Amino acid sequence: MMEVLIIAIICGVLFGFTWGKLAIIGIPIGIVSAGAFFYLVYPPLLILWLIPIAATFLGIGAAIGIMMEVDYAWIGGVISAILLVLAVLFLVLAAPIMSADSLYRIPRVDVVQGTTAAISPDHIRIVPEENALWRAEKLVGGLGYKEDAYDCHIQTNDGSLAWLCPYDFNGATSAFWYGSEGVSGYVVIDAEHPFAEPRLVSDTRMMFTPNAIFNNNLIRHIYFEYPDYFIKEPVFHIDDKGKPKWVTMLAIPTVMGITGEAPVGMIVTDPETGRNDFYDMDKVPSWVKRTWSESTTEKYLEWWGTYVHGFWNSVFGQRDIKVPTGGISAEEGSGGRWEVSHGSTDVYLIMGTDNRLYWYSAYSTAGNMNSMVGYMLVDVLTGKFTFHEVPGTYNDLSAAKNVQQHSLVSMVMGHHVTQPIMYVLNGEEVWIIPVVTAQKENAGVGIVRAKDGTTFYAPTLEAALAQYEGNETPEAGQTGADLSAIRARLTAIAMELEDLAKRIDGTRVNPTPTPSY
Repeated sequence: MMEVLIIAIICGVLFGFTWGKLAIIGIPIGIVSAGAFFYLVYPPLLILWLIPIAATFLGIGAAIGIMMEVDYAWIGGVISAILLVLAVLFLVLAAPIMSADSLYRIPRVDVVQGTTAAISPDHIRIVPEENALWRAEKLVGGLGYKEDAYDCHIQTNDGSLAWLCPYDFNGATSAFWYGSEGVSGYVVIDAEHPFAEPRLVSDTRMMFTPNAIFNNNLIRHIYFEYPDYFIKEPVFHIDDKGKPKWVTMLAIPTVMGITGEAPVGMIVTDPETGRNDFYDMDKVPSWVKRTWSESTTEKYLEWWGTYVHGFWNSVFGQRDIKVPTGGISAEEGSGGRWEVSHGSTDVYLIMGTDNRLYWYSAYSTAGNMNSMVGYMLVDVLTGKFTFHEVPGTYNDLSAAKNVQQHSLVSMVMGHHVTQPIMYVLNGEEVWIIPVVTAQKENAGVGIVRAKDGTTFYAPTLEAALAQYEGNETPEAGQTGADLSAIRARLTAIAMELEDLAKRIDGTRVNPTPTPSY
């Protein structure tokens, strides 16, 4: 807190002195405005980050001084402009060129060939994040006037993958009026079984949350105690006593003082009391399931894939460049059909055969975004990166398109793919891709063989696995496959009828039961 105050005073003095004789007025105005800036924005207090901030305040003060016809105020404006131009040239042009090789080397990646045995086929994610968030929002009940599900964080619960969805204020107005009450709790949703009942835990009172305001805002609360670090996204946890906690990774720049963030520790925040406890990365409590930040992992994947031969190759030749994918974008197109394209870099948390958690993401080449060259597994506790080379296989986008174009998906309005994750079944890589309705409800599961694109689809994972293991496809004309197709189509029709009923009178009806054959 003291460091933030000192920096605010320095910026305020720079602001005020550009007013010349009126500095006695400008300095307090500058201190107040600089203090408000740091209170609301909380940039890390790093020298190269502070130069453009100080130059900006110098320029603002000069501009006001010139408008008030203060003598020599223009000098501050000239100095500010020079500093800003130099900062922009450095940050936008020089820094990427000079830091590319260093950024490439930050993630120490082990490269192996062939199929991995690390991904557990016994813990398959079927419930995607959007479905978990939708289910958590439904349970908010009478508290919807002030709170809603904030976000969902996947980790383990009782030995299986689960979504933890904490509630938070649904806006600044609610946070202002009900900040003294806090929010009520969280929801636990099974990520492996789409029809398992979610569990609401509401016997807690969380005061420090990401959507709270003033000093109860979680990031601000951490910032004022640890202003010298990059503060990464908070992840909701349950400790060994069943109490909710926020776990947030801190990082420092290792390249040129501005980038190349390296994890240095974790902050565990009690959402009821606001107490912050710092732990080194290798000394976190045993109940902490995730330490490596998702956004930091995604940056590392991009640096390693992009800067393999330096900066200029990433712009022109693009030789050997690997592009992390993971994220897909499904949007409704003309005629109600959904179109699938690449989204931004994304990683998915999966369970390993060693019962550890890993970030997973696929890679394609810069010249051919439809073919996969391999995938990365990152231990979420140790940050160990392992790249598995599997060239010539279907990537996540191609697999998602196969499922989206399947007749039992494409014929149903609103049904679309999400969350493509690769698993190893019977010694071969396969993509397992959930399909959801327009309302984010689970509708079915697609399985795609990565080596040749053979696609299977059924309303449940068990049925899809039965097709895959028997090599049965609805188009093959086999009896078992035909029955699966009929069951899937009946389920799709029932969902269409349910959606129609909702649109007509806004009430939910029981879907037509699927016949048993």
